[in-house]
Amino acid sequence: MRLDNDDWQKRKFSTSPVIRRAVSGRTSDVVGLAGSAGLGERLASRADGKTKTDSVRTPYGSVDVVAGTIGGGPFAAVAKSGVAPFPSHNLPFRATIFALSNVGCTRFLSASLATSMDPRLRLADCLVADDFIDLTGRSITFFDGGLEGTHHAEMEAPFCARLSREFTSSARSFGMRVAHGGTVATVPGPHHPTMAEAGRLAAMGAIAASFSASTEAKLARELGICFTSAALVVREAAPHKDWRAGGARESSVGGLTEAELLRAFAEGREAPGEAPSPTPSRARPRAKRPGSRGARELEVVKAKLQDADRRLEQAVAAFVPHAAALPPCPRCARDPGPRRA
Repeated sequence: MRLDNDDWQKRKFSTSPVIRRAVSGRTSDVVGLAGSAGLGERLASRADGKTKTDSVRTPYGSVDVVAGTIGGGPFAAVAKSGVAPFPSHNLPFRATIFALSNVGCTRFLSASLATSMDPRLRLADCLVADDFIDLTGRSITFFDGGLEGTHHAEMEAPFCARLSREFTSSARSFGMRVAHGGTVATVPGPHHPTMAEAGRLAAMGAIAASFSASTEAKLARELGICFTSAALVVREAAPHKDWRAGGARESSVGGLTEAELLRAFAEGREAPGEAPSPTPSRARPRAKRPGSRGARELEVVKAKLQDADRRLEQAVAAFVPHAAALPPCPRCARDPGPRRA
C-alpha cells in the first residue's frame, strides 16, 4: 500500500479505541517493548491495573498490542513473532515498529538473544550495545520510493544513550551482569554463526552477534523513536587460542547445553527434554536416575536460568517508569522521515 504524505496523516491505521483508552491521559511518553511471545502477558501481571489487548492495523499487517501502566509509566508490548512464529530472518519488523509508533511509543526497548564472541561475555549475561555491524543484507525501510519517498536516516549513534543507561542501571539493580557498550553484529539467521564466522566477526570488532538489532535500530530511527536493545547471551563462541580445534564452548549438563535451556526460558517456553547423547549403536541410552549427579546438575542449571529470566523480567518492568519519565531526546527524534508528523 502506497500513500502520499497527506493521505498518510489522514488514514486511521494508528490507534484503536482500546489502546487509546489504555494510554490516554498520561503525561509520560509510552514505552514500547518487543520480545518473546509471552512478554505482554508477563508484564500484565506487574501492571498497576488491568491491561488492554487489541489488534492494531498497519500497512504491513495487524499486530497484537498489550497496553497498560507500570509504576505510573505507560507501556505497549508486542511479540516479535506474533501468534504464528516467524524465523528470525523473516520477522515482521515494519509491522511491529509501525504499530508501536502508532500507539504513541517514543521510546523502544527490544529484548533479543545473542551469541558471544568475547570471553568476558558469558552465558546469561546481557549486552546493551552502542553500535552495530549489519551483515544481514536486508533492505527493509519505511521509504521504498515512489509516493512514499525516500529518507536517509542518520545512524552515527543508532542506540539511544539515555535509554541504554536507564536499562543498564535497572538490570544491574536486580543482580544481572550487564555489558554496557560494544558492537553487536547482526547476522541474517536463523542459524547461529559458525566458529569461523565468529572469528571473522570478532576481527571486525564485534563482541556479540544477534538477529535483529540493526534492522530494528534503523526502522526506529526512520520514525524518530529512541531505541535500545537488550541482548541475552545464549551461546558462547569466543575465539580463544584453540577455538578452531575446540569448537563452540558450550557446557553440557544432562545431555542439554546451557544455551538450549537458556534459549527456552528466554523465549517463554518449557525447556526441551533431555537430548540423548550420540552412541555408535542403536541401543537407547540409559536415562538419568532421579538422584544421579547429572540429574542434580540439570536441576541446578534450570534453577539458575529461571532466576536469570526472572531478573530480566523485573529489570524490564522497573525500566518502564524511568524511561517514560525521561524528557524528549533531541538526538533520536531529529530528522525523522516524512511519514512522521
